[in-house]
Amino acid sequence: MTMHRSKGLEFPFVIIAGTTKGVNISDLRAPLVISHRYGLGLKRQEPENIKSYDTLSSAAVRTELERAAMSEELRIFYVA
Repeated sequence: MTMHRSKGLEFPFVIIAGTTKGVNISDLRAPLVISHRYGLGLKRQEPENIKSYDTLSSAAVRTELERAAMSEELRIFYVA
């Protein structure tokens, strides 16, 4: 049974497995990230060095999306 189905109310004790892994932020490594609040966040590419760097817009979008992901994880644990 998932945490969402149980709502944490049916059982006097709840065991939450898999809490050692971190928050999934693999989507934030993409060269383009999108936020409803801040818009597009693009990384700066340097083809001659084969490197990419965060820009101010991409850093702002990534920070917002990281906070939203952490907030969602905390909300799920609160439900449990």
